[in-house]
Order: sequence, then C-alpha cells, then structure tokens
Amino acid sequence: MQITSLEALIRGADGCSPYEVFEKLTPSQLHQLDVDSRLTALEMFSEMKFDGFMSINLLPMSLLEYPDAVKMISPACMTSIWV
Repeated sequence: MQITSLEALIRGADGCSPYEVFEKLTPSQLHQLDVDSRLTALEMFSEMKFDGFMSINLLPMSLLEYPDAVKMISPACMTSIWV
C-alpha cells in the first residue's frame, strides 16, 4: 500500500475539533486563521518532501475578507512543488 495524498486539517492545541476552535473566534479572526493555516500547511508539506499530493480546504469568504489571500497562498503552493 502506498500513501498518495495527505490532507491538512485544523485542530486545537489540545487536539480538539475545528468546530471548538472556530466557535471561539470572531469572523475576522476565523478568516485570518484560515489563511494563516493554509500557509503553514503548505510550508510543512514542502519541508516533508512528500512524493504525492496535499488536499487543503479554504473558506471561500476568506478570499473576500483577505483579497491578498490568493497572492499569499499561490507562491506557497509553488514552493511546495518539488522535483
């Protein structure tokens, strides 16, 4: 059996569910966490040198709340690709 992809998931520091993390945040904080966690996941994936794919989810409203989110995330996606 070969692992072909990974999924980046948000969990609390104590391993709690994303819902428990999200319910404590304001909408602005939630969207900032969403963008920041994607960047962190991409950095971690790049460091792993994993020979496969990574799946990440993004809250669509984060792209509206932080118009530069795509500009921030796109370069991180490119640096996560290695040959």
